[in-house]
Amino acid sequence: MSVTLPAFTPAQESLFLTLGGRALDSRLPRPFLGDTMADEILTEVGYDLARFPALTTKFVDRRTRVFDIAVRAKTHDDLVRRFISDHPDAVVLDLGAGLDTRVFRVDPPPTVTWYDIDFPEVIGLRAVSLLNRLVRHFPGGELAFNLYTRYAIWAVKHAPGVAAIAGGVLNPGFDDPRQPERWVGGLELVDEIFLTRAPEVAGLPLAMRTTARLVAPSARMSRLIGTVVVRYRF
Repeated sequence: MSVTLPAFTPAQESLFLTLGGRALDSRLPRPFLGDTMADEILTEVGYDLARFPALTTKFVDRRTRVFDIAVRAKTHDDLVRRFISDHPDAVVLDLGAGLDTRVFRVDPPPTVTWYDIDFPEVIGLRAVSLLNRLVRHFPGGELAFNLYTRYAIWAVKHAPGVAAIAGGVLNPGFDDPRQPERWVGGLELVDEIFLTRAPEVAGLPLAMRTTARLVAPSARMSRLIGTVVVRYRF
């Protein structure tokens, strides 16, 4: 069964890239994330992942195709679990949530208030303003998001495997993880998590595993070839 989908902008359609990656990961014999609900949603919606050859190509190992999407989602899940373990009355804002099922994966206690928010136009065009408002509004907290270098953004815009969303990539990227500290007063970088150093790298094919381990000691190279999750405190 499938549902009738509305017309999406490229930025909005990117939610199916991440949903598809999590769904395909759940079908692996040894998934990195194991989000079976993502697979259920994808099946219900009936979206054709052929629009994202990066996920469906036969020339790349199945585990390699989903590694980045699945492991960065797992990394964010772990950060959220750690935070709400320390702050059981926390307010969690999942910005740009799309069709992510993080709230079900994390399974927060009833004392936590959780909001899934997705306003692509606002987040895409007014990200710095939004961060300032959040930091001013709450007495304290943490922010975690994916860092993409300028090269990574360029690569996404020119990669045929994600051509369906290339036109909606508005973020120019930034190379210095301390850049947001200069955007928002009171924000402090506390962690930079490189997926090249994730334990899940051991589950990749030999070539990808070797590449990740070769570049892992270098923060600069790790930012160039892989996703980085950054965590800030305010």
